[in-house]
Amino acid sequence: MDRSYAYELIEWAYNQNPGPWFKHSVNVAKATENILIELNKNGYDFDVDLGYNAALLHDIGRYKGFTKSVIHSMATFFSRI
Repeated sequence: MDRSYAYELIEWAYNQNPGPWFKHSVNVAKATENILIELNKNGYDFDVDLGYNAALLHDIGRYKGFTKSVIHSMATFFSRI
């Protein structure tokens, strides 16, 4: 999956349920990218795009609304079963 598709998904989710979780997800993705770039400079071999996309989409289940637990992280998965 490329970054543009991941961003389309997170924008879709935001349109379903706008909130501060969107900016949080973008910031987590940027932080993850920076960390992985630094780790790769130090001899590791991480896929920076994969890490960025995973971090960007980590709260995508928020499109269903707020929950008090991490169940929102699994909302998308379970809605497909």
